Amino acid sequence: MHRGSSGADVKSREALLAEARQCLGFGEHQRAIALLNQVLARWPEDAQALAWLHRMNPQDADLAFRTGVAAGRAGRFDIAAKAFAQALATRPQWAQAQVRHGDCLLRIGALEAAHEAYSAALRIDPSRLDALYGLRDSLPFDAQAQRAQFMQRICELSPTAEHFTRLASDHYNAGELE
Repeated sequence: MHRGSSGADVKSREALLAEARQCLGFGEHQRAIALLNQVLARWPEDAQALAWLHRMNPQDADLAFRTGVAAGRAGRFDIAAKAFAQALATRPQWAQAQVRHGDCLLRIGALEAAHEAYSAALRIDPSRLDALYGLRDSLPFDAQAQRAQFMQRICELSPTAEHFTRLASDHYNAGELE
């Protein structure tokens, strides 16, 4: 059930998706696309509609990215990682997609691949703090010296209280502060 939706909204969504499925079965792709776009107009992050549209047009990087975001929010990080990889196949210089891809890879335990994605994002945009945090998080826990270097760079790029707080919190959680 979609959060915040009434029973009538869910039924309408289900009816639109059922009709789109039927149109796809009959080869009526344009009608199916129109129905799926109606679903997305009302429920912009509907993972099922996004996935179907993406399968129909795998070269659409924006659609792949939206599919990845929806899948990630649903906790389906494996599917999200694949969607972000497809977006990057079309637009490899998209730093935000590299970071999101790295985030999903990190969540499924693919640390080396996540490290590569974050590194790619930083090659594209060296000032991306989210990529620096991700790169730090993709390091083995025993790589404390490297983690400290990343935190120093983060603080140099954006010395706000938030970053200092996160730095202190990380050291506290690692048992370095009492």
